[in-house]
Amino acid sequence: MLTFRELAETCRRVEQTSSTNEKVELLAELFRRASDREAHALVSLLRPQDARDSPLSRLGLGGVALIEVAEELVAGDDFQLGGSRSSRLPSALIQTGDLSDAVVQLLPERPERAEQPLALLDLYRELDRIAQQPRRADRKRFLFALLERLSRVEVWCLMRILQGETRLGASRGLLLRAIARAADSPAEDAERTFLLIGDLAEVAARFVRGERSPAKLELFRPVPFMLASPLPSLRLVPDEDPTGWIVEDKYDGIRAQLHADGGEVELYSRSLHAIGGQFPEIVRAGRSFRSRVILDGEIVAFRHGRVLPFQQLQRRLGRVGVPAHVLRDVPCRLFVFDILHLDGADLLETPLAERRQQLEALVGGDYDAITVAPAQWLRSRGDIERKFHAALDRGNEGIMLKRPESVYTPGTRGQQWLKYKVPFATLDCVVVAAEYGHGKRAGWLSDYLFAVRDGDRLVTIAKAYSGLNDEEIAALTEHFRTTTIRRDGPVHWVEPTVVMELGFESIQPSDRHTSGFALRFPRILRIRIDKTVREIDTLDRVRELYEMQRRGDRPLAGEQH
Repeated sequence: MLTFRELAETCRRVEQTSSTNEKVELLAELFRRASDREAHALVSLLRPQDARDSPLSRLGLGGVALIEVAEELVAGDDFQLGGSRSSRLPSALIQTGDLSDAVVQLLPERPERAEQPLALLDLYRELDRIAQQPRRADRKRFLFALLERLSRVEVWCLMRILQGETRLGASRGLLLRAIARAADSPAEDAERTFLLIGDLAEVAARFVRGERSPAKLELFRPVPFMLASPLPSLRLVPDEDPTGWIVEDKYDGIRAQLHADGGEVELYSRSLHAIGGQFPEIVRAGRSFRSRVILDGEIVAFRHGRVLPFQQLQRRLGRVGVPAHVLRDVPCRLFVFDILHLDGADLLETPLAERRQQLEALVGGDYDAITVAPAQWLRSRGDIERKFHAALDRGNEGIMLKRPESVYTPGTRGQQWLKYKVPFATLDCVVVAAEYGHGKRAGWLSDYLFAVRDGDRLVTIAKAYSGLNDEEIAALTEHFRTTTIRRDGPVHWVEPTVVMELGFESIQPSDRHTSGFALRFPRILRIRIDKTVREIDTLDRVRELYEMQRRGDRPLAGEQH
């Protein structure tokens, strides 16, 4: 039986070593001793974002709630919702820079429990029970009771897990290597299995059970999408390319994977969550397929032969039940551009040119709300430029360039697929702080501080406030008030969960931001509810754009924004 204390002590040792190989071996030893259910629970705790239905993804307790529970815990009193708070935690947080370290530093001495240490599966079940409580106050109360039962190292580990900060280095890659090593299998086998089933916890369970058969795609088990790399300028495309590119419009919508098996149809988002209920007309159209298929495409708002602005599509997104008037006012369509599976056969290793032929044979004409994305095989830069401008004229945001020989590699981004869009430069950034506005926006958290990724860190790069409407700002104000980590006067430092796309005029060096850069005239283009903080742009991307700007490598004439 694997205990939670063993996991906690392993995590502490992993944190204390800088050797990647030693980290892998420490984790591999846990998986060697785990049952398949324990291996599933291990990954669900350490990487909930890569595990389906982890209780952590349903817990609904953000930074503010954790701080409230922590304050009661270090006070050493019974939990009293809304009671007095310890004044020692804020200073300990400043000193340590980490909530779990601050809690352990302040935790009253407690004798080591003589009873049997808490089993890992018991902890997992308890977190699941907490996640099922409908009232936030009850979830906090039960979490406090759980923490009260744990030793100091277990409290430290659980607080890290609840914050999503286990600090295990490479995270997904590290766990995949550890799972493979524990099973005496090549790391590539574990990586491929994850790419094909999209659930790291299930990969761990399979490998612990000794399943070594090659993984295959399974209907209604979505896989990570193949991604495209940004193309900074069409000037990088050769004048004449003998291989050429399959060129499609780049739609301003959300990526979706359609799984169909006769009358059963489901759509999945980039986060691999089911979203079919938000697009009933696409689900109905999918029931017309006579084959068992997995398709890849983009959902857009679409009326009278033209793609509508993304803001229209947002009215459909994230809703449990879409009102009838929204369904009527915002009709949607799925433009499919790839096929991954057909009647029992996986097509991932089939070249794109052949996959397109099978896709066009399958979908053929117009299935009302499902259409094959038009594509052309182009070899000259001039033709590609004309395709780009035609895409803009159709209301789309740019073009996709895909090598005809490319295979489909789930979850990866390479040079086989490229994307080019206007404006010349936008960045997907995450909000890390918000403060109250002025004038008619006084009382609303409407001014935001944005950050990009630098490895495991978030570094600030811009402040922006224009681009959102009053309804969006009001909703964000409520969100940021409930996800505030700490306050510095009028500034709310918030959990980094809200991603927005920023446009700007240029990038300049700056000592005002921790990235070393600042965006000139930044403006909010849209809220990216389809993206997570893991998918925002990086500091390397900022540097790349800055160097292009210094070289004067601006967009071609007619591509200005």
